[in-house]
Amino acid sequence: MRNAYYTNDVYASGIYQQKRMNQILAVVAKYPLNAPIQEVCSLKDAAKAHYLIQSGTVFGKIILIN
Repeated sequence: MRNAYYTNDVYASGIYQQKRMNQILAVVAKYPLNAPIQEVCSLKDAAKAHYLIQSGTVFGKIILIN
């Protein structure tokens, strides 16, 4: 692709987009996002985890463990 750049694993196209993406990534690096864990499920309960996601009531992350 012409004028394409990969900036810290985030794709940006063109010089303006690359500069803007660098600004956004600098803010994210300074103020990391906090993703709260809502539920931890075993793989055998994957159907439950899927149901929770589909319900639209999940705010945090759902973790599947083996």
